[in-house]
Amino acid sequence: MLIETLTQLEQSLHFDKRNNRAWLETILHPGFKEIARSGRMITRAETIESLANEMSPQPLLSFDYSLEIADERYALLNYQTSQVDGSQNTLRTSLWIYSDKDGWRLFFHQGTPTPEVG
Repeated sequence: MLIETLTQLEQSLHFDKRNNRAWLETILHPGFKEIARSGRMITRAETIESLANEMSPQPLLSFDYSLEIADERYALLNYQTSQVDGSQNTLRTSLWIYSDKDGWRLFFHQGTPTPEVG
């Protein structure tokens, strides 16, 4: 199912391939932009540079994934994240675009802070 595919791709950016510049350049669409949790707009180049040079990423829990399919080439993945300690709760949305040549690539991502659980 598509939700499993996109969830795995999304989680690859949280864990095992987060610092892999080649993977980031493959998975992030050339037009990629992100509105970070801070509210700042970040370009593809800034994202790749930041993640590739991240020294010790914090573990990230992700959960409550849901998928909206606009058509066979556009999918909106919604989910939530938090740090292992329950801090930095964030609602996240990722727009994925499919092409026959490149497969699924992340076109847009936004993280919006939510109240801390506790």
